[in-house]
Amino acid sequence: MRVLCLALVVGCGFSPSAGNAPSDATIDSTSGSNGSGSNGSNGGSNGSNGSNGSGLGGPVLHLGSADGLPGAHDLALGSVTIDTQALTISGTTLPPGDSFVRATQFGQTTPVAVLHVRALDIGSDSYVQVVGDEPLIIVAGSDVTISGTIDAGAQGTQGGPGATTTGSGAASKHSTEADSGGGGGSYGGMGGDGGGVSSSMMGGCTVLGGSAGATYGDAAISVLVGGSPGGASSGGCPAGAGGGGGGALQITSYKTIQNSGTILAGGGGGEGGEDCDVSDANSGAGGGAGGAIVLQAMSVASSGFIFADGGGGGGGATGMDASGGTGADADGQTLAPGGIGDPNDGTDGGSGGLGADNPAAGTLATRCSGNAGGGGGGFGRIAVSSGFTNSGVASPTPTATLPP
Repeated sequence: MRVLCLALVVGCGFSPSAGNAPSDATIDSTSGSNGSGSNGSNGGSNGSNGSNGSGLGGPVLHLGSADGLPGAHDLALGSVTIDTQALTISGTTLPPGDSFVRATQFGQTTPVAVLHVRALDIGSDSYVQVVGDEPLIIVAGSDVTISGTIDAGAQGTQGGPGATTTGSGAASKHSTEADSGGGGGSYGGMGGDGGGVSSSMMGGCTVLGGSAGATYGDAAISVLVGGSPGGASSGGCPAGAGGGGGGALQITSYKTIQNSGTILAGGGGGEGGEDCDVSDANSGAGGGAGGAIVLQAMSVASSGFIFADGGGGGGGATGMDASGGTGADADGQTLAPGGIGDPNDGTDGGSGGLGADNPAAGTLATRCSGNAGGGGGGFGRIAVSSGFTNSGVASPTPTATLPP
């Protein structure tokens, strides 16, 4: 495994204006403004408004000025689930002056979920899981401290919040009893192709693997969107699903972001090929691509982990009562391995992309009754404010050019 680290120096800043905070007493499901009209003109490549209207030195990325204001009270999160579709935080009622609302991403037509707080603390024993269909943006008027884990990654075949299908891997291909693997999903990096089938025995056969999806977006994450899923499997059993794409998470602080814990937006593992008691079992599905992580503050420092890597592809099955293994979800600590194929006719799925290691293709099947593994998911994107300091581990390499 190769993992990239990035160390830069701290940059310029801006000051908060908590007096402009929203006044919602509990979680609020009202839509916010999209920042058009009097909220300022588009600031350009970062997808934000031209003026935040709250004394910031720069705009809150991806939000109009009315949507980028912080909350009025501090929030400490334990082990909870944040749902961007239902606009809920499990077991939590927000204090007066904080709110959780739906807004429109600036310059786009797509919704985002926005959590407005003052300071935010995720303690060392806390695991915050983010689910739902929409990207999450946290706007804090004071310091954000992450000692535990905030995870906006895919959970198996379920994509993370804000995952898309733009770079989906292609489904596997079927021919008689031979099935190639599904292609890996893509985002910032391309996924691995699904394993093919090629043999000269019994008259020969050739089945091409499902191709990886195409990359999309830009290094600065001008549009806040997550990763894409892997391609489905094929065979005589119901098709297995590809791993979900990692979600999209943005944390903006008017002061500082300090991470000594883990920030995740990894891709999910593809399902292993199923053996459903027929002679033609399934191949493995592709792994999902990593998602998007945006960190914006006058000072962003990490001594922990920041990961948006790809999930592993599923392994191929056989027609001998042996299913293939499911690919691993990406947790960033190690390369997400592909599922193990059954040794009779199945082959292994490819590992997901991590750091400088590109995702692997599914392993080639060399018998005409073979079922190949799915390709690994590609890595996502990480973008942070200029002046980012990193003594921890981040993968893929962050782009540190965003305005503070």
